[in-house]
Amino acid sequence: MIINQWVPAAHKGDAIGDSARRVRALLRMMGHESELYAMTIDDALRHDVRPFGDAAGRRGDVTIFHYALPSAMTGAFSSIDSRRVLQYHNVTPASYFAPYDPSLFRLAALGRAELATLAGRVDLALGDSAYNRQELDVLGFGRTGVFPIAVDTTRITRPVERPALDRILDDGLVNFLFVGRIAPNKKIEDLIKLAEVYKRYVDAYYRFIFVGRLDVVPRYHSMIRALMAEYRLRDDRFVFTGPIPDEELAVYYRRAAV
Repeated sequence: MIINQWVPAAHKGDAIGDSARRVRALLRMMGHESELYAMTIDDALRHDVRPFGDAAGRRGDVTIFHYALPSAMTGAFSSIDSRRVLQYHNVTPASYFAPYDPSLFRLAALGRAELATLAGRVDLALGDSAYNRQELDVLGFGRTGVFPIAVDTTRITRPVERPALDRILDDGLVNFLFVGRIAPNKKIEDLIKLAEVYKRYVDAYYRFIFVGRLDVVPRYHSMIRALMAEYRLRDDRFVFTGPIPDEELAVYYRRAAV
C-alpha cells in the first residue's frame, strides 16, 4: 500500500515535520511505500522531502494531511480520490495575536475557518491530543481519534560532550528551561512572573533559559523584555538562545532543574 503524507512546510527541527518523517520511517518498516511532500522545504531537507508539485504525491492509496495552517494543500486534499486522513496539530486561537500582529491574527482566523471546510470530507480525522480531537468533534468531523506527535527522544537523551556549555550551566544557579517559540500563546509572561516570585521568596540564584525562535512575533518579544525591566530582573539571568543544534539542546535538558 502507498501511504503518503502532506505537510505545508518541512522545516528542520519543526515538531510536525520531524513527526511526519518519523511516521514515514515506521510505515516503511511495516512494508508500505511512503513519501513526504511539502510546499516549502528547507535546503537541509531537500534530499529527504519531495516537492508538493510532484504528481506522485496525489497517487497514494492513503494520504495523511498534517494541518496547522491554511494553505493551497487544503483544497487539493479535499479533492483527491484516495482515502484521506487528516492529522490536526492545532491552530492557535487568533485572539492571542490580536495585540501584537494583525497578519498572524488573520492567518490564525483563516486557519480555523479553513479547517472547518474539511468536515465531512475525510475518512478519518486525528488530533495529536485529546483536546485537539474535541475540536474536531465540535466542528462536525465524523470519525475521530488521537494520534500523538511521534517524538524522537534520543535527540535530547543521547550522551554528548559540550564541555564549555556544561561549565556555564553548572555554576550553582538553578536552571529553568523552556523549549518553544517566543509567542503569545506560550505565555512567556507567566514565566517572567514566576522568576520574580522565585527571586523574591525562594532563591536569588536562578537562571531562565528559553530555547526557540525569537522572531515569530517581535512585538511580543519586546513586551517580554519590557516586563523583565519592570520587575528589575537581571538580564544575565535570562538566556534566549534562538534555535540550536540537538547536541546543545541535550545539554540544556541535562542541566535543567525544571
